[in-house]
Amino acid sequence: MEYDRIVDILRSGLVNTPLTPENLAKIRDARLKKLSETKATGGEIADQSIASRLLGTFPYANPVGVLLKV
Repeated sequence: MEYDRIVDILRSGLVNTPLTPENLAKIRDARLKKLSETKATGGEIADQSIASRLLGTFPYANPVGVLLKV
């Protein structure tokens, strides 16, 4: 019974999500603004270097923020 409730909540969230170009542009712009305001730490730079060396161009080598900038 609890499973049916969870499925109904997830279904309504997927079906009723307003994925308009305007909403996507607002979300993308807000994410880019947040990314441009933060500075990378030494650890993050090292992690990115290791990931790009190990994984090359595979998507797992890129952090989420880099993928959104494309």
